[in-house]
Amino acid sequence: MNSLRNLTDNQRRVLQALSEATGPLGAYALLERLDFSGLTQVYRALDRLIALGLVQRLESLNAYVPSSEHDASHPTAFAICDQCGISTTWSTVRWRIASNA
Repeated sequence: MNSLRNLTDNQRRVLQALSEATGPLGAYALLERLDFSGLTQVYRALDRLIALGLVQRLESLNAYVPSSEHDASHPTAFAICDQCGISTTWSTVRWRIASNA
C-alpha cells in the first residue's frame, strides 16, 4: 500500500501499537506504550492515520483501532465488550451475509 511508505516513524509506531493491541487504545495508553515526549506527538500521528483511512476513532470510548481494507469502503459498526474491551467491526457487507445466513 502506497500510503504506508509515506508514514513517519511516529505514525508507524502508533499504527503498529494499535495493530498489536487486543482492544481499542486511547491517546494516553499510546503515550505510555510508545514513550513519546507528549500527547501532541500521539495526536498528530493519529490525525494523519485517520486522514489516510488507516485508523478509526471510537468516539464512545475516545479510543482508536486500526482500519481494515474493508472498513474504508463500507460503513462500519463496532461491537465492544463491556467486560474485556475487545472490539470487532461489522461492515454492511458482513451484516448482510450474517443476516441472510
